[in-house]
Amino acid sequence: MAVFQVNLAQLGMFFNIQMNDTVLFRFTFISDSIQTNKDGLMFDDFRFLDYFEGISEIQNNNLISISPNPTKDELRIHSSIVSNNKSMQILNSIGQVITNYSNFDEETIDIRNFKNGIYLLKYSDGQNLSTKRFVVQH
Repeated sequence: MAVFQVNLAQLGMFFNIQMNDTVLFRFTFISDSIQTNKDGLMFDDFRFLDYFEGISEIQNNNLISISPNPTKDELRIHSSIVSNNKSMQILNSIGQVITNYSNFDEETIDIRNFKNGIYLLKYSDGQNLSTKRFVVQH
């Protein structure tokens, strides 16, 4: 028995899913040309669970500002917070972590090797979390 699992809490932040929004899932069957006596694909008994673990960070989108946006060479990050515990992640449009800085103390990020698209920057000072979207256009 295969299990289909989706973490709606993570998807919600990345795709801006709000309470009472409708989320549609699309399933596609692709054959690898192996002959079987199966009539196709059937899903039954879906279960969607939502839960929270631990204590979440406080969302503060005024923690940082970024520029320029859209960008093509580098992204500047402006923060007025003094902290030794700064961390940052950049995620692509499907939620994969592209870069991960655990002790971030830079002011610019080189994004010349990033493909054109929309990215999500997650910045934390150890207590607060800020998320910003930015566009890369070469």
